Amino acid sequence: MTDKETLQLAPVYDMLPMMFAPRGNNLFEHRFDPQPANANNYDIWSTAAEHAAGYWARLTQCQELSRGFRKFCTSSLNAFNMLRKNFSP
Repeated sequence: MTDKETLQLAPVYDMLPMMFAPRGNNLFEHRFDPQPANANNYDIWSTAAEHAAGYWARLTQCQELSRGFRKFCTSSLNAFNMLRKNFSP
């Protein structure tokens, strides 16, 4: 590199969480099974949980997603909110 060159971010692609990636040519039904805080993540769990809930909530409203996937997102959000209610540190 020379001093005149500037770095640029590469375009983002394939941002699908691996949980939803097909295996070979097969698609699988998935279940989101959130876990409560533990000794390894207790200090950041509440903050991460807030962001995760926001993520699922945004996906439930995303019209670019199929109705079936938005339904999955809604059930995932409900499961996550139940966990937050019952196990939040």
